[in-house]
Amino acid sequence: MNSPKTLIVIMLTALSAPAFSETVLETDDNVATLTGSWASATAPAGYYGSDYATATAGDATDTARFASLRPITTSGTWCIQARWIAGGNRSTAARYQVFDGTTSRGTFTANQKTDGGAWRRLGCVVLTAGNTSEVRLSDTGS
Repeated sequence: MNSPKTLIVIMLTALSAPAFSETVLETDDNVATLTGSWASATAPAGYYGSDYATATAGDATDTARFASLRPITTSGTWCIQARWIAGGNRSTAARYQVFDGTTSRGTFTANQKTDGGAWRRLGCVVLTAGNTSEVRLSDTGS
């Protein structure tokens, strides 16, 4: 049986002066588009919001797209953080691809077997004021 990948939320945090800003993108706010077979869950504890979603690891048809509802307010370096529920049956290679408008700015991989239940920094990218941001979650891991 393939391991599930988990999906909670994505947080974008601006590091650039003069403004500090953060945007939380999550399924509860209808900013996530899930494609494929995702199931809602409320256990185990440690998730953010009212529930979380899981999908089978290694299935390329199971993807999640988190798109911001408003444009980036400040050009500069933004750090991408994510939360997931860790477990022995989770993905070892959850792939997060970050877009600035239609331009890919970086791809980060997370092992969701460990370090769950808290915000984890995946990496940082440069985003442009006026563009919308998007984070796409997919998986090729076991």
